[in-house]
Amino acid sequence: MLYNMLNSNRTILLHIIEERLTNNEKNLKFLDSAMSIRDYLSYIWTVTYGASLLLNSTHYQKSIGSRERLIKLYVNQALMTPDKISSL
Repeated sequence: MLYNMLNSNRTILLHIIEERLTNNEKNLKFLDSAMSIRDYLSYIWTVTYGASLLLNSTHYQKSIGSRERLIKLYVNQALMTPDKISSL
């Protein structure tokens, strides 16, 4: 609890992301998406891990520099995926 409260902004952000992901899981079934829930969660983990590698890359930090922009980009991409796949 102490760790989460000391990092309250992060905790709130993770909670909001978790709620959106849960809603996207429900939308996968509702929209009759071609992507399974298992594939969607695997996709999210892969994107998260890849983004984490980029965020810790000295090359990335030298060439781009905006960690917040990269994080927002990947989070938004993951949250939009089920709707885009189901509409294809």
